[in-house]
Amino acid sequence: VDARLAQPRDHLAAFVEDTWRVNQRLTLTMGLRWDPNLPYTDVNGRLAGYRAGQESQVYTNAPIGMLYPGDAGFPDGGYESSWGLFAPRGGFAYDVTGDGKTSLRAGYGLFYDKPNTITTNSAATQGPFGTVARADGNAANSMRNTWAGTTNPFPVDIFNVPADAPVVLPFNAFSYAENMRPGKLHSWHVTGEREIFPTWMVRVAYAGSRGNGLTIGIERNPAIYAEGVTTATTNQRRPLFPTYGNITSIEPLGKSTYHSLQLTVAKRLSGGLSLLSNYTLSKSMDNTSANKQNGSTAVNPFDLS
Repeated sequence: VDARLAQPRDHLAAFVEDTWRVNQRLTLTMGLRWDPNLPYTDVNGRLAGYRAGQESQVYTNAPIGMLYPGDAGFPDGGYESSWGLFAPRGGFAYDVTGDGKTSLRAGYGLFYDKPNTITTNSAATQGPFGTVARADGNAANSMRNTWAGTTNPFPVDIFNVPADAPVVLPFNAFSYAENMRPGKLHSWHVTGEREIFPTWMVRVAYAGSRGNGLTIGIERNPAIYAEGVTTATTNQRRPLFPTYGNITSIEPLGKSTYHSLQLTVAKRLSGGLSLLSNYTLSKSMDNTSANKQNGSTAVNPFDLS
């Protein structure tokens, strides 16, 4: 890996937390985390976004709608930084019977997703950065002299892509949506514990979570179905063809839910024996499960559910 490709981004965060023992039976814990999101950037500006009707001044041959870092109104990271992300946390522990044998605990937290550095891979291999080349035959060229009458695009200098670099149509785009933001996850639990024998404990818990604004890829130039068509005409059936092929738009529209019943029987070590037994009954539903910002694409762009 060439070090010149990397543009590291600091992850800033700060938190405050306090635990308050109200009395001998009740303890409260509260906290707040500041977790801003600063998108990754690329030292060579190899990111892009589709903005209908706008024209790039950075790469003059890019199709209408594609913008790059350096274009007016397009951030260097593909989308704006999010500074005002605050995540509260809270919980309590309560001694129900006052003898230390029965407890009730509950907690809640809000968490913001952090994408992996691999998020920029797909953006960095599209035109005019990628190695897609096209050579149309003419009277001057031949198998002996392929590039006669045209310009040989090789070798490609990925560190110095000229402003008039050619692009191949239909253009396959990987785009960050204008409203892109990090996803967030609400997580909570309620747990009851009871000592049934001096070294035996049973636990019953409900744990759940809900994610919204999760990252999902959406095809914004989908081929329109017609009876009797085949994949041979996929591009021709796209609304923006022949300028565009697929437009994969990375957007904060994913959702997830998780609910579970969790049962535990535990025996502390005594007489040379310890035991831990767990059972979970759960239901999980989502339309995106990856935090890579390029690893999950909606099956149906017209209906995300």
